[in-house]
Amino acid sequence: MSLKPTTATINESSPRAADWQKVFGSLEVQIKSPASHLVNILDEPKEAYFLDLDSLTEKQMTRLVSHIAWKFHVLQSVVERDLKERGCPILAEDVIVSFDLRLVV
Repeated sequence: MSLKPTTATINESSPRAADWQKVFGSLEVQIKSPASHLVNILDEPKEAYFLDLDSLTEKQMTRLVSHIAWKFHVLQSVVERDLKERGCPILAEDVIVSFDLRLVV
């Protein structure tokens, strides 16, 4: 029996929920770990999870890169590089995380 992926489901009232639906086609994505990390987002420390980029389809990844480039006014090549080097944080305040309890046994 295999472990189920760790997922983050965005709160539908989040201002980012519509973006998730547009980019991922879902309000749920796979994340790397159920443990959050303190990250610096726009010069402010925030708790975040990291998107499992390997779980995305090619179309989802293309939409993610385009969306981030548009939102933050940066080149897509810069976004692609940064995603590979730094990953993609997901604000903990926006999501509910679920994971297979066998991960903690």
